[in-house]
Amino acid sequence: MTDQTKSYERTGVSSTENTPLRRGEHFTDPVARAVWAAILTLGVALQHEILRALRQRLAFPEDRRGAQSVREARAVAALREAAEILEAEATERGEPIPSAEIGVSEREYRRLRDAHYERGWPEARSLARWLGDGTWNDALARAGLAAVDDPDTVWRQESRGMTQEEIHDSIREAFAAKRERDPAATDITFSEVMAHNRRAEVRHAPGRRPRSLAPFRRFGGFEACKRAALAGTISPVARPASPRPRSNRFSYTEEEVHAGLRAVAAELGHSPRATDYEQARIRLLEADAAAGRPPQLIASYQAINHRYGSWNEALRAAGLAEIENSHPNHIPDEEIVAALRDAYAAKGRPFTKRAYEAWVREHGRRAADGRRVPAYACIYNRFRGAPRGPWRHACALALPEGWDAR
Repeated sequence: MTDQTKSYERTGVSSTENTPLRRGEHFTDPVARAVWAAILTLGVALQHEILRALRQRLAFPEDRRGAQSVREARAVAALREAAEILEAEATERGEPIPSAEIGVSEREYRRLRDAHYERGWPEARSLARWLGDGTWNDALARAGLAAVDDPDTVWRQESRGMTQEEIHDSIREAFAAKRERDPAATDITFSEVMAHNRRAEVRHAPGRRPRSLAPFRRFGGFEACKRAALAGTISPVARPASPRPRSNRFSYTEEEVHAGLRAVAAELGHSPRATDYEQARIRLLEADAAAGRPPQLIASYQAINHRYGSWNEALRAAGLAEIENSHPNHIPDEEIVAALRDAYAAKGRPFTKRAYEAWVREHGRRAADGRRVPAYACIYNRFRGAPRGPWRHACALALPEGWDAR
């Protein structure tokens, strides 16, 4: 097996150079053309079997093996669905887009994600990370879509290879701009440098500038870079201590998150709710500060929730008991089951994720009896991690055997 074939199997996008579409052709990718030609040699019955298998595979991206494969499948599906919506919108305006020219900018993707929240698409920043080296156009290429010239995309240049001099130049530039506004300024903060780098005229100026803390860390952190960049320009400024003690970490390992959760649970004597957790965390860090000890590595609620998606998921991972109705908008499993049964009765077979989402759009988020109707994202978050995938697991709980028959 060649390296090119391995790359195609892993990503779903061929590394072979695409060629322009000729009349009657559907694909620019030569591998896709070859596969399509092979499919056309099969009988009609076999073609329908292949269509059924493809529909089933694409309807359940969670069925892939491995977390990264699931993320890639979800990301490609979201971008392709967004492109289909944009294509439909352009056709309605009387401005059809050729298939080879369809692209989705970050701005358009965010707009569509907000408008179609029930689809459960990942955040834009996740797509660039899951489908490439951190750039939006790489993600589009992996999804088989055209590149876009989007100001947000242009500014998000990959910063892993940024040099120390580039970082120092960005600090000097931001400090000079601050001095123009305030000639008496003697210092500049990380937030002020980031705010400067986000200004439209700066984003479009030549050169690269950091867009996060990561490039600074490679050279000793922001304060060290600032001292080196502005040596002799600024004088040390005493800063007041933060009114709230911090654990002084920007990221935590799984083991550290679990240990912090267990430490708070031991302090409380039971599994913590989200509000109890933050209060107990602050007490523990304040005790460390009063005793002159280094602060414990206890992640914030926001960091934990961002990592796991739900509070109970984090508690389970740490080996602690779950909290019933730990979220104010918690939808009980019984309401999820009832909604799936109602949707199945209305849509019939094949009962796919898209069929359920269409039913939610038609039906609304409230049943006639006042019962809430969960979006697919709610079902995904509730049952993610299930061996068969969240969608199949939820349907197996709610529906009769054979619900997935085509």
